[in-house]
Amino acid sequence: MLETSDAAFGVGHFRHLTGNWDDIKFSPVIRGLKSHAKAARDNNKGIDPYIPRFEEQGETVIRTTNQLVLQSVSTDPTLHCNTRAVMLDMLRSTENSDMKDKRHQMWLLKWLMGQVRRSELKTSAAKRKAGYEGPKRSASKDAGLGSMYIIRREDSGPRIQDGPTTVNVSGNDPGRCLSKTETRKKREGLKISELVACGASMN
Repeated sequence: MLETSDAAFGVGHFRHLTGNWDDIKFSPVIRGLKSHAKAARDNNKGIDPYIPRFEEQGETVIRTTNQLVLQSVSTDPTLHCNTRAVMLDMLRSTENSDMKDKRHQMWLLKWLMGQVRRSELKTSAAKRKAGYEGPKRSASKDAGLGSMYIIRREDSGPRIQDGPTTVNVSGNDPGRCLSKTETRKKREGLKISELVACGASMN
């Protein structure tokens, strides 16, 4: 598992290329590799969308994706030449094509794809959580009702939301305004005409 630069790329070759990971920082390099890995995955039409784990894709698909990542890094005009060299060396040095155990082949690419998927799952979960607000409602201010609002909902008739003032909704005495407690009791069966009449009586 790749955790830090010392754990995976702390050998002399990469320390020399990066100035002991001081001149070229490890975290931005990994972020860049993730971005290129995601782009390669999205552009590889051979990837089976029903196989979420990249390492379980077919060997041909994995190798093709690896080549797409290498090509993407090689042709990215925004990369500094030294950073590009580090990225390419990291990918090529972890291909391990001579190893019989395929789990060790292209392990950095597989790890990057796992990180991309984990990030996407977290983003999707956060969006679902933020987007859950119960039944959707739309409110519009009625100019004839002062500070009162009419809230229209698909599952019921017009209802009111208390504002700073109170209005008469009894339909009996236009000169009498109900308290907020009484107003809440009169929510059901409220007629628009009664609200308009009350608004006019208050002016």
